[in-house]
Amino acid sequence: MSQHITWLKPQPLWQESGDDYRQPDFFQPHLFRYDSDAFVEEFMAAAQSGNGALAGQVAQPIAAGQTLKLFQPIHGSFYLVSGSLCCVEPGFPQREVSLADEESTFFVLRKLIGGVEHGWVPANGSAAGWLPVNNGGRSLLEHEERLPLYATAPREGRTLLFGYIPVSSKESYSVGPSALAQLAGVPQSSLTDPRADELQARFIDQATALVGMPTQRQIEPPPAPPTPIRLHMSVFALLDLWELLARPEALPDVAAALRDNPDAGFSGPKADEKAALMSFLKATQWSGSRTLASALGNVAKQQSQLNQSEADPSALGFGNSYRLDDVLFDGATLRSRFQAALSAETRPPVELPKIEPGGEATYVLRCVYERPQCDPVQQVISQQSQPFRLAPFFDRDAPARQVKIPLPTNVGLSDMRQFKKGVTFMISEPLQRKIAAITGKEEALLKDASDLNPENSGGFAFICSFSIEIIFIVAFFLLLIFVIILNFAFWWILFFRICLPVPKKLLGGT
Repeated sequence: MSQHITWLKPQPLWQESGDDYRQPDFFQPHLFRYDSDAFVEEFMAAAQSGNGALAGQVAQPIAAGQTLKLFQPIHGSFYLVSGSLCCVEPGFPQREVSLADEESTFFVLRKLIGGVEHGWVPANGSAAGWLPVNNGGRSLLEHEERLPLYATAPREGRTLLFGYIPVSSKESYSVGPSALAQLAGVPQSSLTDPRADELQARFIDQATALVGMPTQRQIEPPPAPPTPIRLHMSVFALLDLWELLARPEALPDVAAALRDNPDAGFSGPKADEKAALMSFLKATQWSGSRTLASALGNVAKQQSQLNQSEADPSALGFGNSYRLDDVLFDGATLRSRFQAALSAETRPPVELPKIEPGGEATYVLRCVYERPQCDPVQQVISQQSQPFRLAPFFDRDAPARQVKIPLPTNVGLSDMRQFKKGVTFMISEPLQRKIAAITGKEEALLKDASDLNPENSGGFAFICSFSIEIIFIVAFFLLLIFVIILNFAFWWILFFRICLPVPKKLLGGT
């Protein structure tokens, strides 16, 4: 059967002279681009007109020699794949699909990794992921995702099969260290352990900021918080560290020893490394009268109370001995000892998106005709479509979707009072108390008055800009400004962000 049926480019694109029969793209499904929400109606109308309208919608690269780039629906761009299923006979007559015999047509999305086609297999009793396809891509994986093809209305006895190309997805899949290194194109030894990265972000950077030492991402030391807040932040930083150690994929035996018996020994794999980490924790001063191990152990014993809503460490008996002093905190040694004690077998996988807009990943499509009534099941799989990449949300080449938001024309008091109050914020009692503390003192807040800022923490922090859409930059600046202003009342800065490194290549970098 496969020798008598094949996939060709859409019939309206065929040349009447037949000069394109020997061109490679004659046996490829084609991609079409539309810049309208009515793209399906426009495609079907063009397929019916037969006057060359369809040819003008074939997706083209931005410049000759470049890989085709597909933009997002938010940009106003939509893409379809289409082809003709034909018999290999003079004139290429159309092959009818017998729905009564459960015959079907669909297409599959393939990702090119190292030049090898990989098909997407959704979670079906096992982990989802991109799996390599044998036979040069001219076969299907078991449970491979099938994307639907639809038929246009007949014209001159022929129909076109077409389907919508998904350019984004919420699905993700887990990738182990070896597969991650292959995707990133780097040696596995160069990848950092995500557990060590989380230790850096959730504890070491926070403790370093509390001490007042500059980190790699700070140009000058941050202002010191007032004493009660500094005590509370110190206790919760300790809680973050202990809970990180207690995770099954981290060092739960070390966490248990800190809580129950810091002098207990370790056995099994990495026993010496765990003992070295424990020795470091017992030798590191957290305050003038308490070591880091002692502080961690006592915080661990009240973990459940500290995780209660609005928990107050002072009321739970945590005094100034738990407040991190201005000592030289050796975060680099802590990280190295922690990473040395970790087991490679328990290293957690990294979650990656199924589809990577903006990355260097290249994709192709293949159309499929399947006859399940045959034994074995017979399938006709097309050649690859034109390779393409997916544009990110912020792409300088992306078209600008026109968004028009009309503003009120009548802005008098009698008119404005009649607008419906359609936006509601639910404010908790603690947040209301904070708002009430600064209500009526807005001018003093902007002037950094001492009664609102008794610790006299100084001016604004630095704001980092990125090469993204101007409106997003403005929104991002406003967000940081408001957070810094509210920092006078809430002290949010140290908990505002957690940054974990990932290989740049996975984000489209070089």
